[in-house]
Amino acid sequence: MIEVITEIDYLRPSPEKGDVYAFENRIFQRIITIRYGAPIDSFKSEREVLAALRDTIAAHEQLVNAGILHCDVSHGNILLGESNAPEGLCGILIDLDMAMEIMYDKKPIDSLTVGTRYSQSQLLLRGRGLPFRPAHDYLNDLESFFWVLMHIIFDHVQHNQKWAKEFIVLCNSTDELDSGRAKRAFFDSNLLDSQIPDC
Repeated sequence: MIEVITEIDYLRPSPEKGDVYAFENRIFQRIITIRYGAPIDSFKSEREVLAALRDTIAAHEQLVNAGILHCDVSHGNILLGESNAPEGLCGILIDLDMAMEIMYDKKPIDSLTVGTRYSQSQLLLRGRGLPFRPAHDYLNDLESFFWVLMHIIFDHVQHNQKWAKEFIVLCNSTDELDSGRAKRAFFDSNLLDSQIPDC
C-alpha cells in the first residue's frame, strides 16, 4: 500500500504583492492498494457470494470500530478476493470516497449526496425531505449489504419472476420515496417459496 498526501497550498502560486483573498487550504490523500478481483456480481458460485459478503461485513465492522462509516455499500464497491483466498480476504470493501467520521454529536450528513440508490436503506430514502430525517448510521450500511444480496438473487440470477424485475426497477427509481416505499413493502411482505429463485 502506498499513501500520497498533498496540500493545495503547495500547488498554488504565491499571491502578488498586495493581493489579499480568502484561502482555505485543502489536504488531498490517495491510497494506492493492490488490485483485487472482479465486482461481486461476477460471482461463480453461491459460496463465493456469501463468503465475500461475510468478509466485507466484517471489514465494515472494523471501520466502524475505528470511527469510520462507509456510507456507500453497493455491488460496485464489493470485490471478490483472489481465488482460494483465506477467510477475511474473500471479499474486499473498496471506495471510501463517501466515508465519513462517525460523529454522534453532529447533525446528519446530507444524504442527497451519499450512496448508491438501489442499495440505500429504506429508512434514509423514506426520510428524504423530512425536517427531522434520520441520520445515516451503521445500521443503514448493514441494510445496504442486504440489498446487494437481494439484487444478486433477484436481478443477476436467471429466473422468470416478473414481480422481482418490477421490484428491482422500483428500487432503482429516481424518486427516493418510491424506492424507499418499495423496499419497506418488501420487508413487510411474506415471500412464498415459489417467489424465490432456486439460487
